[in-house]
Amino acid sequence: VFRMPQFVPSSQSAKLSRWLVKAGEEVTTGTLLCETEVVGLSEDHPGATTLEVETHESGTVMTLLVSEGEIVDVGTPLAVVCENSADVDTLDVHKVLLLPDDGAGFAWQAYLKNKGAPSCGS
Repeated sequence: VFRMPQFVPSSQSAKLSRWLVKAGEEVTTGTLLCETEVVGLSEDHPGATTLEVETHESGTVMTLLVSEGEIVDVGTPLAVVCENSADVDTLDVHKVLLLPDDGAGFAWQAYLKNKGAPSCGS
């Protein structure tokens, strides 16, 4: 289960701006899953900041649970990704959503979406 990450310790919620994957699509480690919008990311970014979020898992996107534009709490299930594509047709999403949060939400990698941002060595 891919949950809304907590981008900074003080964040309670974020907006899912746009999905970058579709149900049924194969993803691998590093695939960008969605764009999110967070307010008050840092002192340098006090307003809304768009972040691209990637997965650290590989598998098939079974279902997208949140619509674009929705604001959801940190930890809210956003999508279900199956490691084995053969399980997509037989997996019960409702049972999967009842599994406890493993606390890995903060581990999802996010990147500022700013094409003009300097990179290392610039």
